[in-house]
Amino acid sequence: MKLNNGWLAWGLLVYFTVVALSGICYLVVIPWEYNYHRYQVFDDYLAFQKGLFFRSTTYVPFIRIQHITVDQGPFLRMKNLASLTIHTAATDHEIVGLKYSDATWLREEILQKVKQVENDV
Repeated sequence: MKLNNGWLAWGLLVYFTVVALSGICYLVVIPWEYNYHRYQVFDDYLAFQKGLFFRSTTYVPFIRIQHITVDQGPFLRMKNLASLTIHTAATDHEIVGLKYSDATWLREEILQKVKQVENDV
């Protein structure tokens, strides 16, 4: 049985092209997410704003937060970035493009505010 080198070369070319385009697209998405997604921490809630043309703002009370995760995939790890995901019973809210140290610091700050709100209730 003999492999056709022409098909193998085309297959490898298509594979590496798809991988390269995926990587480039992902590296473009990181700055996009970073520039057009905002968050702000208030005393009783978090505010999330997203969108370039159609903006939406979501307010999440600290009492509704169940847990928080810090995620870092291979492309984010290359840039020392992370995403912070805030889980509620209804949905998840994500803050992307944070430095890893800032994401872990923000996670601890939010957890402290959640504990403070829970103690006040």
